[in-house]
Amino acid sequence: MGNDAMWFIINKDNPPKFYTETGSLIEVQGIEWTNVIVTTERTLSSSQFFVKDSDQALSVLQNSHAQCFQLKKDAKKLATSLNNGCWKYLQIQ
Repeated sequence: MGNDAMWFIINKDNPPKFYTETGSLIEVQGIEWTNVIVTTERTLSSSQFFVKDSDQALSVLQNSHAQCFQLKKDAKKLATSLNNGCWKYLQIQ
């Protein structure tokens, strides 16, 4: 998948579960999550989890049933069929 950004719809669990094209939730094993990102300029920590390694996560997700989208507007089509407040977008690039 290279450097292409992909969009996913996830629930608000920590770590999150991913939505399939039918609106079902699945747990995807093998993604490394962190809630701390350290750069040369700063350290960012959050109660939300971040994908630790984008390439590794995209590889794992490619072999799962998680629905992925190249454009956020395409992800919105599935998102509108879900209950309000129970999901959010995740962009991995």
